[in-house]
Amino acid sequence: MLHGVSVAAFCGEACGYVALSSLLQRRWYFMRSRSAASWRCQASVTPHAPDGEEHGNDGRAWVCGLPALEWVRGKAHEGAVSTQRRRHRLHARFATCNLLLSASFAAAVTELTVRGRSSLTRHCGDSRAACSVHFLSGLLASLIWQSVLEYYWHAAMHTSVLYQRFHRFHHTYKSPQPFDDLFIHPLEACGYYAILFSPAVAFPELHLASFLAYMALCGVFGVLDHSGIKLRLGSYYDTRAHDAHHEKGWGAGFYLNLAFPFTVMDRLHGTYAAPDAPRPASRRRGTSRRLS
Repeated sequence: MLHGVSVAAFCGEACGYVALSSLLQRRWYFMRSRSAASWRCQASVTPHAPDGEEHGNDGRAWVCGLPALEWVRGKAHEGAVSTQRRRHRLHARFATCNLLLSASFAAAVTELTVRGRSSLTRHCGDSRAACSVHFLSGLLASLIWQSVLEYYWHAAMHTSVLYQRFHRFHHTYKSPQPFDDLFIHPLEACGYYAILFSPAVAFPELHLASFLAYMALCGVFGVLDHSGIKLRLGSYYDTRAHDAHHEKGWGAGFYLNLAFPFTVMDRLHGTYAAPDAPRPASRRRGTSRRLS
């Protein structure tokens, strides 16, 4: 039987995602829809017009975009609320499934920790300095581990076979908005969640606080990367980088801006393209090392 803290982790993961995505949707796509050109990653695409052929948002009203609600409402609800966007017919099913998958992974890791079967620990040392070092080293190691594995996983998803079978769903939207990040084939999502949560079992004596901070950062950056909202933190994080991956990507064989959450792996592999760079002229890996 699951412990109460595991159930809380499940609810916290799901509710945290919905709360952040809804906040971004309301704060920008509703309250600031008239000034979209100043904050949209793709300034030419506003909430008042469809962004390409996949979906649009007219911005005159707002409703929580919880995938399960859209699934229950179905086609009869489309058009009744102006923010109901034209989405892929599988969007609500995939997004709901993936939200539950993510929450289930959180519950599973929590349960393993409670039962003493994960590598997470609360012991950090005998001094404040030792605790700080333990926390920071664990956080850094987790971010590096995830960044490396995610980069190669994402690159694999852009190979012809895997793209056509799985990843093409995620690239339906060329200008992502809140709640679009969960539109992934569930089997692909399982692989990514396994990578995301793996530090809890991969690193011995990983401090619990380090893991929670790592999960919070990855969760927030994952939502922001698909929000369509411009945000830059220093030289190695810019939401426009992943947005450009959606905007300019052809699909299979497209190997630019694959890294998450930071651009370090792209820069190391020569697959980084500045967000304002022109659309690349080649699909081949590494052929567009500097496009700006």
